[in-house]
Amino acid sequence: MKRQYFLQFLFFENLNQQSDVSKPNKILLTDAIRTAYGTIHTLPLAIACMDFKFIGGSMGSVVGEKITQLINHCLAHQTPLLIISKSGGALIN
Repeated sequence: MKRQYFLQFLFFENLNQQSDVSKPNKILLTDAIRTAYGTIHTLPLAIACMDFKFIGGSMGSVVGEKITQLINHCLAHQTPLLIISKSGGALIN
């Protein structure tokens, strides 16, 4: 997700990410957080993990909105949430 696509926010991002053909083994990152929802030994779990490869894990409005939406989802469904923070700082835009 890019900041300009904020209004087209998708709660869970697509796991298929685009690759840059000119840069083999490089993934084009569009924000500093990855979110997932699944189970561990049949117990539900939501995960949000910061990605330091994206501008040092800078946290802008998209990252904040993804975390907020995931927290609201977990509260509504009584699901545990694991957040792995690796941010280099928060941006105020």
